[in-house]
Amino acid sequence: MDFRDAYFTQFTIGCGHPACTHDECFSSQTFKYLNLPEEEIENLADSFAETSEHLCPNMSPIITNPEILENIIYFSDFANSIINNDESVDFSIFENILESRDAFSLLFMGPSDFKYSDFSIDEDFFIDFLTNALNHEDKFHKFNKAFLELAKSIFTNPNPTTPHNLRAALLLLGFSLLFDQVDLCVLHTRFIDFLYLTHPKELLNFYHSMIQFPKFTEKVLVAAQIAVNSLVTHRLLKSHYVYYFANHVQNMYSSNYKFNAKIHYRKFQNELLSSALDPVFEVELGSRGSSILEFPSILTLSFKKDFKNISINTIHRMNSFFGMLSTFDVKIHRNDILNDTIKALSNKTEIELRKPLNVSFYGEQGEDKGGVSRELFHLVTSELFSPDFGMFELINNSFYWFKQKCFEIANFGIVGLLTSLAFHNSIMLPIRFPVVLYKKLMNIALSMNDLAEIKPEVAQSLQSLLELKNNGDDISSLDLRFEVTIDNFGRAENIPLIENGGDIIVTNENVQQYVDSMIHWELEKSVERQFNAFRDGFWKIRANKIIIMFEPEELDIMISGQTVYNWEELKQSSTYSSGYNGNSETIGMFWKVFDELTENQKIDFLMFATGTKRVPVNGLKEIQLEFQRTTDTRMLPVAHTCAEIIQLPDYKDIELLRKNLLICLEYNEGFGVI
Repeated sequence: MDFRDAYFTQFTIGCGHPACTHDECFSSQTFKYLNLPEEEIENLADSFAETSEHLCPNMSPIITNPEILENIIYFSDFANSIINNDESVDFSIFENILESRDAFSLLFMGPSDFKYSDFSIDEDFFIDFLTNALNHEDKFHKFNKAFLELAKSIFTNPNPTTPHNLRAALLLLGFSLLFDQVDLCVLHTRFIDFLYLTHPKELLNFYHSMIQFPKFTEKVLVAAQIAVNSLVTHRLLKSHYVYYFANHVQNMYSSNYKFNAKIHYRKFQNELLSSALDPVFEVELGSRGSSILEFPSILTLSFKKDFKNISINTIHRMNSFFGMLSTFDVKIHRNDILNDTIKALSNKTEIELRKPLNVSFYGEQGEDKGGVSRELFHLVTSELFSPDFGMFELINNSFYWFKQKCFEIANFGIVGLLTSLAFHNSIMLPIRFPVVLYKKLMNIALSMNDLAEIKPEVAQSLQSLLELKNNGDDISSLDLRFEVTIDNFGRAENIPLIENGGDIIVTNENVQQYVDSMIHWELEKSVERQFNAFRDGFWKIRANKIIIMFEPEELDIMISGQTVYNWEELKQSSTYSSGYNGNSETIGMFWKVFDELTENQKIDFLMFATGTKRVPVNGLKEIQLEFQRTTDTRMLPVAHTCAEIIQLPDYKDIELLRKNLLICLEYNEGFGVI
């Protein structure tokens, strides 16, 4: 083979690798032929023409081995035949491509130039091919052995971290979905061995380059999850490969997060693995060394919830062991709930706040097993979030956001602390914040999408400005300034977004700065004091290691509950005692009446029975109501919210049952509730 042209390219253009160390390559900082005139470069290329010994390993195979171009073209035709369901497709073309590592590394090239930081994948072409190729699994399975041989040649390449070899390794992961589950798992374990032998810098670039193609990465993620499921199914849960696969998924997740989260976080979670793991064991393992807890992206919300509870209970047991008081006792007058609560929470140490909350009301008996605490949070938040209090505004009848102008900034600290206490004591608040609040608590960079959550009309307006620029329209004709007008207690006030913003017109050149400034104003500056007070209150209970396990959306669910009410789950999880069973006449009448309630009335029943209108993390099946039979049909139903027990008189008249149940639902705070 004649390498003359390859050497000339190497000496005059280079391989393009930013960290090339080959001193005979133009891209290397130590290139030893830098000062040679072009004629001598040509002579040098001629002298090396018959040997590949001096070729830079980072040079593109298409330059060093142009003969592979024919195979690549043939494969492209093969892929199109698969996409078009051509019955005469020639699978020998696929077999040939598996025999050439160099040709395989250049399949599905995209329109951009392939370089170290860009693997240039035509992901739409690949996805179309893969989708249709799965209809021919039986034919592709015939090439399992050849596929694994190709993988071996890639993973044992003496130059493993060249861009082309890394690209070939990435393509292997996408192609693995075409082969049987055993070989898929074998391939991925070999990939793990290969990947974690590479230099950390190469590792980071691998994932960052991969995530530029989110559709392709999703397929790699699916294959990784199949491999994990295979290990779990074959009872290899404690295999070190499970740990490394979790690391692999976490690296994909981290790159996805860095580049604006194109793939939804739930796709990284593995239900089978999470249900198989023992959170107690993982907490103990994590305290001694390596644990799956290092890679929370692969864990489900249900597992994280169990982990949180176990971690907090461990702290409680340690406090008890060292002779500390076991609970944080709060005693409240019903006629002064808010002030008493503020006094009870003020100036408390973190050690006190970390203890299990134990609430009681003056003049009332009863042990707080959760129900009394839930009632207190319900009553306190009703006051703090009321329009008369002037701290929060209700957005789209869904969630609360800080008012830009208010007086009692310190009270936001109380709300933050109450929110943190709710999280640590597994109490769901009867209000909901936008997800952007939890992003701010976790120091996550905010974007236009976050602004759209709380002020969609402002976000749409800003997006329209950017579209005007892209369409070539003159934005300066709108006479916009770098300022925003707010309502300062009935008086319009102009606030500059930047220094002298009122004198600066928004133009096509600075419109992006204006958009960024508006996002910063709406999400940061305009509510800075309110949020800072809330944040300081929230973090009075420092639990970074627990909090960072959760996605912002998951913290929202942990604190405010799920948004879907599956009432059938509530029925299925209910139990019966004291003479009732699922076939009892009164129980049948009860569920008939329940089914005829409006959605809001059903939610009121949930409040009556449990002390909260919120759906737990795992849905209504997590609530296990116990219906106890009582005989005095002159009485109303009584709910013991702490134990989720409903004492239901053995009514024989469905209309009496309906009437008494509706009375309970109308007066469900402190009436018929223990």
